[in-house]
Amino acid sequence: MRGLGPQPPKSGAGRGRYPTYMACGPAFVLPLTFCVLVGRVGSPVPLAGQVAVLAGMAALAGWLTTAAAGVLTIVTAMLSLNGFGENGLGVISVHARVDGLALSALIGVWGLAWFVRDLTLDHSGRNVLSGQSDRGEGRGGEEGKA
Repeated sequence: MRGLGPQPPKSGAGRGRYPTYMACGPAFVLPLTFCVLVGRVGSPVPLAGQVAVLAGMAALAGWLTTAAAGVLTIVTAMLSLNGFGENGLGVISVHARVDGLALSALIGVWGLAWFVRDLTLDHSGRNVLSGQSDRGEGRGGEEGKA
């Protein structure tokens, strides 16, 4: 029986990442919740700190999820940061200088995490750094044999 974790690749696209249908919920809710809480509480965390936390979420999405969930994370993070972090009223307005830098940071971190994860897996889904496959098999698959 298959678990809820990353599944073996059916094609080269997902390669051990959480499928889109499982990842889009947290990809939408986590950045939104963070920005609403920070905006509501009036946190002393500066905007750069908020962008750093959102960039961490984008990196996690780049490492664990498919591209669609990663893009959803970035879009939700930007709209939530703009609407609740910068304005504090739930009103979205363009802050060209700040929004451009924040969006560049989120896309850059997400892309870097995606790229590094892709480099650590060969085309069979095996992690070239640890020798573990996405199916839990070690080098050569000898662990389960008697």
